[in-house]
Formats: sequence, C-alpha cells, structure tokens
Amino acid sequence: MENMESKEFPRISVITPVYNRQKTIRLALLSAMQQEYPDVEFVVVNDGSQDDTQKVVESMKEYDPRIILVNNPKNLWISQSRNIGMQHATGDIFAVLDSDDVWIRPDKLTKQVKHLQENPNIGIIWTNAIIKNKEKYSHTREHLTDRNIRWNSIRATQFLHSSMMYPRKVYETIGGYNPQIKYADDREFQLRAGKYFEFANLPEYMVLYNAHHKNISHLHRKRQCLESMRLSLRYSWDYPNVVSWISYKLLGGAYKFASKSLDALIPWTSIHIKSTVKLMLGKKDSPLELSEINKYLNRELIE
Repeated sequence: MENMESKEFPRISVITPVYNRQKTIRLALLSAMQQEYPDVEFVVVNDGSQDDTQKVVESMKEYDPRIILVNNPKNLWISQSRNIGMQHATGDIFAVLDSDDVWIRPDKLTKQVKHLQENPNIGIIWTNAIIKNKEKYSHTREHLTDRNIRWNSIRATQFLHSSMMYPRKVYETIGGYNPQIKYADDREFQLRAGKYFEFANLPEYMVLYNAHHKNISHLHRKRQCLESMRLSLRYSWDYPNVVSWISYKLLGGAYKFASKSLDALIPWTSIHIKSTVKLMLGKKDSPLELSEINKYLNRELIE
C-alpha cells in the first residue's frame, strides 16, 4: 500500500462495531458522513444485533456506497469486531467511531491527518471531547504532548476512544485489539502501541460522548475497573510515574474506605471531607452550560 506521507489525502477507514444500537447508529454514521475529508470509507461491523440495527445500516448504505457492512454470524464482542473491521478496511489510516457517539466538527479527520503527516513518529492521535449525560454537559481537557500523555497513561485511560485515529502501520506493528480484554480493550491497545509509537492530542472539542445506562463502562463498571488496574500493573514499567500511580491508588482506596465509614456514622461529616479532599487535590467538576458549548455542537445533528 502506498505510503501515507506520500499522499495528500490518504484514505481513512472509519471502524464502527455495533450491537443493538438501532436508535443511535444512524446519528453516529451521519456525523461521520458530514466530514469534509475527501476519501473516507465507513466499515460497520454488526456484531449479531437482535434489533433493527442491520436494517438501519442497510438503508443508509443504499444512499451512501462508502458504507461497508459486515455482519458477524454471532455476537463476538467488541474487540473482535474491531479487528474484523480493520481486516475489511482498505484505508491507510483507521479512525474509531463507536455506535453511540457523534463527531461534532466536520474538520476532525482533516486536522488529525494533517497532524499525523507533519509528525510521522506519532502512532495515535486523539481530540478533546464533550460528554453528554442526560441533559447535562461536561468536557474533557486532556494532555496534548507525548510526554504528558505518557506520564499519565499508567494511571488511567486518557482519552475518549471515538476520537482516536492511527495509521495502518500501528495495526501492522502491534496487531489488532486483544480479544482476551473485554472491558478495557481500548486502553490495552493504547498502552501496547505506546511501546513503539508516540502519542498526540488535539485541543479542539471534536467528539460528543453519550453517557447512558447501556454503555459498557456503566454495565460492567467493576469489571472494567479491575481489568484496567491489571493493565496498569502489566505495563507499569514501560511507562513513567508508576510509583506515583501506586501511591495514588493506595491513598484513593484509603480515602474511599474512610469516606464510606464516616458516611455510615455521620453523613454530614463525609460531605465536608469529600469537599476538602477535592479542594486539596485541585479537583474541580467541569459542568458546561448549553450556552457555552453551542459553538461546538451541530444542533440539527444531535437533537
């Protein structure tokens, strides 16, 4: 395949695994179709959906031949579906779009590709994101440089998966997603890629993450946290900051234990302690009013 850096507009394959998302897959794909980038294909892997997801995608495929629909014979879970999508992709670059998220900037792909072409050492690039939880909005404000991303990667997942883009060479170097990792496959992929490639993040808010009760992070929260912690331990010596991460986990565990104990004994005391700890750690909630984020959102698309 022709080298990515030698092409002005290398083809992008947008990979979207989907399972029982008949209500959200249309908006997700529409947001990708509105990208201004000239050479894109959309690889949708239907992972054995039992609702009308397949019919929705097939109806959209009739109007946009760039959609490639792959139907798994049974539910294979998300990591294997991502790998199947990459196996069917013809692009020089892969972009991730989960079936219930939305790209809110038409120049997302263009800006990410430009940054990759200007910085060939980068293996994964993300963007900042807006989070929608019911009718409340907040935002991520993540690290931008490889050094800062790497310094914090061992502690927790740093970015929204639907903002991620990476060249085909990353897939060819490290392989696909690990099918043994069911609940934190995106994090494992990032940590493994970081052993060979640099990271980057764009500061613009380009993705809308829809938080709801059917998210994997909601349905399998405890399993995801446990799996993520195991990944941190596995890759700890490949990344800096492992000592501070261990300290952070120990202190965090002690804080939660003390907070719950006090809450059971004296509820109002626990509230004051939580506020004090947040202040000491410099933690601040980041709610956004609708008026503040209208400039980021395509109202016709997400309403």
